[in-house]
Amino acid sequence: MNEKPTRESFSAVLVTQGERKFYTLTLESDILAQTCVASPRVEDPDEGFQRTLSLKRAESIRDYIEHGGVIPGSIVLSAHETANLVYDSKRKTIQFDLVAGAFLIIDGQHRVYGFRLSNKKLRVPVVIFSGLSKRDEARLFIDINTLQKSVPNELLLDIKKLAETESEMEAQARNIFDYYESNSSSNLFGLLSPREKASNKITRATFLSAFKPLLKQYAQIEVEKLTEIFDSYLHGFASAVPLGVDFRKTIVKPVVFRAVATVFPLVARLVGFKHNKVYTAENFEQALKPIRSLRRTIFTSPGASYKELGDVFSKALDQTNTEL
Repeated sequence: MNEKPTRESFSAVLVTQGERKFYTLTLESDILAQTCVASPRVEDPDEGFQRTLSLKRAESIRDYIEHGGVIPGSIVLSAHETANLVYDSKRKTIQFDLVAGAFLIIDGQHRVYGFRLSNKKLRVPVVIFSGLSKRDEARLFIDINTLQKSVPNELLLDIKKLAETESEMEAQARNIFDYYESNSSSNLFGLLSPREKASNKITRATFLSAFKPLLKQYAQIEVEKLTEIFDSYLHGFASAVPLGVDFRKTIVKPVVFRAVATVFPLVARLVGFKHNKVYTAENFEQALKPIRSLRRTIFTSPGASYKELGDVFSKALDQTNTEL
């Protein structure tokens, strides 16, 4: 004889937006783990629409929760028939059966998975829709994931200092970026965008991606010295590009900037060897002379891979490399 499923009641608020109605409430994280399922597209190609669950992402959410982190955003659910959901307008409560598959996760599957992995019990904000068709669920998923714009990485990086969450390397890159942005003698002055994506500007995110490897490789050098040397390198590169190439217009292309940063260690070694570690713009320009023989289109239409472009620069310098 099958036992009846456990049924519980929770305080809830009925909300009407246009033609849609839904309930807002909070649930214990273990109840979410017990009743919610996702429908990954890869496992259910006919009716699934969620992305495949990432264990790594769920584990990072678990670790964040267990270290006292707060996740105030609502989990969005669609109640299925197995939930037997009933709303009591007088008591302002909803009742449903605590069974697996009672709810389909529309938004928040990694948070629910992270809650499931955690030993910590939390009360979680939840939005529950009832009576949605498969089409309605898919459309709601699309709306949530297209109309709700995420915060740009550039802004997140910019406020990490305020939040006191940036790493030492991120702080170093930020200081270098800010120096170049504010110093009129820098070759990047007027070409940097600290808080948002902008056409013809190097963003903080692009700058960090390009500079992280350099900060690792030159960890023994004072950041101020590296900042000065790299700026001289940029001045030298600007003078070594093929005739007809506007360096200030091409260096703001993320692919070009990252490629230029990639070959910096090679060029710095050449200058150190030939000029006894005197890193002036003139010495960098001399080391970079083979770059001038490259086609202009390599700079004006650099493609999509900074690594491939960096290889082009390196090969152009091969003849000089043999002198090391």
